[in-house]
Amino acid sequence: MPFTHCGLYFTQEHIEQARQARDREPYQTAWKRLYSREPKGEVALAQWNGLLYRFSFEEEAGKRVIDLLMRDQTLQFDAETRYLDRLAITLTWAQCFEMVRDHAAFSPQSQARWLARFSNTVEQLNQTNTTDFRKLWLQALNLAAGIVLERDDLFQMGVEEYQRAVREDIHPEGYLRGAVEAGDGLGFYRQLRSVQALALMAEAGQHVGVDLWSYAVRGVSVMTAITYAMYYHFKPEKWRWDEGLEEVIPPFFRKHAGFLEMANRRENRPRDMQTALDDLRPIYDVYGGGLTTLTHGVVVGRRGLFR
Repeated sequence: MPFTHCGLYFTQEHIEQARQARDREPYQTAWKRLYSREPKGEVALAQWNGLLYRFSFEEEAGKRVIDLLMRDQTLQFDAETRYLDRLAITLTWAQCFEMVRDHAAFSPQSQARWLARFSNTVEQLNQTNTTDFRKLWLQALNLAAGIVLERDDLFQMGVEEYQRAVREDIHPEGYLRGAVEAGDGLGFYRQLRSVQALALMAEAGQHVGVDLWSYAVRGVSVMTAITYAMYYHFKPEKWRWDEGLEEVIPPFFRKHAGFLEMANRRENRPRDMQTALDDLRPIYDVYGGGLTTLTHGVVVGRRGLFR
């Protein structure tokens, strides 16, 4: 299949929308956030500079991304790094690469070296046999790697896992079977991170011509799970799977809410989506697409124009 390359989760159209509406909300606030302060950590810093390169055409920012990509330590993990973190970090590096792969300073030789390293990392991560919610993150990485490496087999592995999760894991109420039921205090964590991975898969697929957002089985889709998770942003005390999470859920949701901006661009977005976005914007989620209020925002009051 033909693969297009821009930003993995956004296209040139997204960039043009953000620039045209930069003096209107939510873009105005997002632009201010982009220029206000840089995040800490190499992958977050690379992602941030990638956004500066893509959305502000800052060539030097693009060069900084390339320098970070080509460091020997990039895509290397110590023994203490959790498997889920390895998946999320590698996926974010893939986004960074996509944002600068057209940069004039990124030579074909350098790109080939990074792609070989990335391919090897993806292969190593696939050697871990995981059957829990982390499998969604592994297949989100495979789907993205299929785009980055232009490999249909990897991309299709991600598509198939996404469709399986919608068919088998998402309950009609919206919770993910097997993710929330353990009663170990981590149910919301697994629910939200699962939703995050599914949304990233749907958005990346959308921009290479595969509409996973619309994939539904008996009325159940990724939006069902998104709606369920979003409800607890408003009413964390109602979470019925674990006790004592009233103070934990809101900040955790804020940290991983990047998918809300992506979902808000869909016609079947949840009814209370705008209220949640008003509470959370500008949304910055390093492992969920970055500054998604900038990349995926919808102009307040003009929902049919810039989205």
